[in-house]
Amino acid sequence: MPRPRLRQFWKDDSAAVAFETVIITPVLAWTFIASFVFFDAFRT
Repeated sequence: MPRPRLRQFWKDDSAAVAFETVIITPVLAWTFIASFVFFDAFRT
């Protein structure tokens, strides 16, 4: 019985965009801030 529910869960991608946004947004923010700090620190 658990097999069809597992396959249904595996094929369901309704929240894929929201999940990807939750993962990528902090990474992009960190990259932006880190690049600003890096270039500000090594400014000549």
